Amino acid sequence: MMANIESNYNKFGDVKFGAVIVDQNAVITHLYKQSALNNSNLTLTKLEDNPSALEISEPYATIKHIYSDNRMFESGLICASSAMKEVIKKIDMVAKSNFTIILQGDTGTGKSLIASIIHGFSNRKEKPFVAVDMGMIPETLIESELFGHEKGAFTGAIQRKMGFFEHAHSGTLFIDELQNMSPNVQSKLLSVLDEKKIYSVGAKEHINLDLRIIAATNMDIRRYVEEGKFRSDLFFRLSEFIITLPPLRERKEDIPLLTAMMVKEATEELGRDQIFNVSDDAIALLQEYHWPGNIRELKNVIRRAALICRGDCIETEHIDFLFKGNDIMSSSICPPLKEITERTIKTVEINAIKHALKLAGGNKSKASRMLQIDYKSFLNKIKKYNKELS
Repeated sequence: MMANIESNYNKFGDVKFGAVIVDQNAVITHLYKQSALNNSNLTLTKLEDNPSALEISEPYATIKHIYSDNRMFESGLICASSAMKEVIKKIDMVAKSNFTIILQGDTGTGKSLIASIIHGFSNRKEKPFVAVDMGMIPETLIESELFGHEKGAFTGAIQRKMGFFEHAHSGTLFIDELQNMSPNVQSKLLSVLDEKKIYSVGAKEHINLDLRIIAATNMDIRRYVEEGKFRSDLFFRLSEFIITLPPLRERKEDIPLLTAMMVKEATEELGRDQIFNVSDDAIALLQEYHWPGNIRELKNVIRRAALICRGDCIETEHIDFLFKGNDIMSSSICPPLKEITERTIKTVEINAIKHALKLAGGNKSKASRMLQIDYKSFLNKIKKYNKELS
């Protein structure tokens, strides 16, 4: 695969290694320094001083896919991890079809962004993309909001109003928080899917519809079906294609590139002239955290770090609040037992070493004897936890 690169490369300075993002005209739009990628386990592509072309050769390319534009990158769809590469494959597979889709994933994993990107790569991309959050509409208004109403349909209906379905005609309707849909609305949605028409509140004539539906949930919708909380026939109608989004704790290889993107956004938001660097230690700390709030939480952490950073490099001191007073079991999303065990052991060992060194007046040999471990093992642990002990 070849991607022609215009000779405006020099405007990015003397960077020779990095992740390259190109737009639809093959113009370099982003170039991230290698230091921001050291922990991403990517093989970086070398750029010549004055490149006229960059060859993308599997499996060695930093960028595995070049799309017609760079929205995949801009929206946070970093695919260094195998989990996200599978998501990208599924998007490529289903985007241009008319399949109804269910997106499943924890809160903050980017379901609405995935939905908008699927729409953007579909044959309906020039048509409306309308999003509705089922958890935000009062039950008394939901039918009117979804299907619209006629003038005089009820008290206060002083004029005709189009609903979300009609606004999305010929395009895509994204229904978020699917599990909050009432039985009555579930029945009406099933009818819309089967008959491809709606009746607005108070209407005598139907409105024909041509649209695609993408639904999203942060719950196990199959369990809702089994418990009788969600219609099985509607589930089967909606689930022509299911994409499950991995939580950030399962795609930690993506954190360096996600961080680079978010640092750039934070720099622009704060009106800084120079993009912040992020130290390798800070990246390592970000990868250690279990991210119950997923990408949304990471973005907020980076914004806060950029705000309090007085220099030009985000260090561990700017993000260590993640671990201060943070009970590992306080999150509503519990990390795997192995991770809990490893982090608990690490915390105990660090505290024990600190305490022993304090009692021994900094004498490492004496401290190792207090802890009843051999001196070599003690030194190895000090080296291992050097950052936390310093």
